[in-house]
Amino acid sequence: NPENAHHSVLEVMEEKQGEYRKKPKEHPGYEILAFLKLVSSLFPTSDFRHQIVTPCFVFIEQMLTKCKVKCKRDISYGLFLSTLILEYTVISKRYLPAVIIFLTGILHMAVPKSKPKLIKILPPFKATASDLVLLENYSLGSFKSLHLDSKDLVNDDISEEYKVRVLYVA
Repeated sequence: NPENAHHSVLEVMEEKQGEYRKKPKEHPGYEILAFLKLVSSLFPTSDFRHQIVTPCFVFIEQMLTKCKVKCKRDISYGLFLSTLILEYTVISKRYLPAVIIFLTGILHMAVPKSKPKLIKILPPFKATASDLVLLENYSLGSFKSLHLDSKDLVNDDISEEYKVRVLYVA
């Protein structure tokens, strides 16, 4: 029954948002990523306003703008959410400003910083963050894959290969 499906999905969404509100600076568990991916498969994301998809947009925007970006997991989590937004908006041709801010922050992390020339960057990023600065030049052909992997959501080691993959995806 479609009506029951809507109510069930909304209940799960409200539950997950409630959990998130308790710790708004931290990304929720991985199950929310699977849930949001499922929503894009089950419901029409091209509608301007949809009773399921619109709250998902809002939730993703909250996570992209409020959750701190401190480690590899946070970067990968945010890039996954940004990719989901692309899936949600490819047909409707909308955009979510939080994605632009997040991707700008990712690129900002790849720029070497010098004290007098700190660039203004919006939260959740810090102006001094430089975790993604590459230490040498790389050829894209020297990597097996340039896509992020599920292990990037778990492992916290930021390798040079990971930096290249993040910048390629961003």
